[in-house]
Amino acid sequence: MLAFSLLSFMGQAHADVISLHKGISTDIWMSWPNEEQLAEKPELTAVFPEWLQQNNQKQIANLRVAGFDFVRLTVDPLAYLWNPSAVKTATLNAGVLTAIKAIRAENLNVLVDFHAIPKGGDRKIGTETYVATPQAFNNFVSQAVSLATSLSTQDAAHVAFEPINEPVLDCDYDEGGNRHRWPAMALQLHNAARKAVPSLTLVMQGACWGGSNGLVDLDPTQFEDANIIWDFHSYDPFLFTHQGAEWQDGVERYVSGLHFPPQPNQKAQIIGKTIAQIKKANLPANRKAELIAQTKNDLSHYFQPGAALAMHSSAFKQVAEWANIHNVPPENIMLGEFGANRTSETAISLDQDRLAFVERSRKEAEKRGYSWALWSWSGSMSPTNNDHNRIVLPSYIRALGLIPQN
Repeated sequence: MLAFSLLSFMGQAHADVISLHKGISTDIWMSWPNEEQLAEKPELTAVFPEWLQQNNQKQIANLRVAGFDFVRLTVDPLAYLWNPSAVKTATLNAGVLTAIKAIRAENLNVLVDFHAIPKGGDRKIGTETYVATPQAFNNFVSQAVSLATSLSTQDAAHVAFEPINEPVLDCDYDEGGNRHRWPAMALQLHNAARKAVPSLTLVMQGACWGGSNGLVDLDPTQFEDANIIWDFHSYDPFLFTHQGAEWQDGVERYVSGLHFPPQPNQKAQIIGKTIAQIKKANLPANRKAELIAQTKNDLSHYFQPGAALAMHSSAFKQVAEWANIHNVPPENIMLGEFGANRTSETAISLDQDRLAFVERSRKEAEKRGYSWALWSWSGSMSPTNNDHNRIVLPSYIRALGLIPQN
């Protein structure tokens, strides 16, 4: 009788764990209001998240039709943290619940992602701000908990919560300061979120932009929680995936026409073209010199035989080794972001390369038993034909191994 009861309990617990396999993030952060816009137009938060202002149920249905089984619902923390009030927070949380309802209506599961983004462009407040001091982080945790609390009534079989996106600290290139800060902060954030949502699956990331290096710095046993999915993001090789990305300030911003894997006879042409673009940029002379030197170094390495593919595989191997050490089952690991930038120049000539990168990333995840979420529903890494009707392209359906649904 005891054995039967235990098995029944285990079966019930299993039924309440969310199933996430093939997902996509909703929208790009570049469309979100900055703090000045939020101050000038408070009504911007009346319809929240932002993509609900432009999109409809038919467009959400297109994701189900394409074959995705979950949506990573990106929610902007700045809207919560800028001039917070109980009324505004309640409005924002109600908007998230409305979005969940719309997504669930298409039989898609939902990962609610408190999607912190770094400062840049016209944003003066970002992820760096949220993690800069204990008080700032406490404020962030408080708002994450307010969102989590609103999710506590959701069905644990269909809704999960990711309390931060890409913590920007503890990178190898950081000079000075206190390294390895994130493990303790991650545990603080996890414990607060878990108290607010006792039954929902939590998705946790490592530091340094959510990459594999940050994830392997975490010790899963410290969290004492079996209902966690461990998330890592991988855009390597970064020179390829972010070439032409205007929001970047490194070499990749000035690169164009780079193939994946590289075509060896392109090397001199790509290096020369990149240097020419840097020279034309409106930058101080010393910064141009730094970028030119970095161009020669980074692109020379990219074109070494096998280097680009090794860069791509590195994160997956690192996470697999970490999982083996800590006995983390593959179903508790997610490739939470991957994709490749498309500019007007690369839209046609490099589409096959972008698809090759997406397909290779998806297969690397799936062969290890990991779930995945493509970045993103709209914008320069989108798999859709345009940002209006958002029909997923057949070429992307094939690359992602999706099975279209009626």
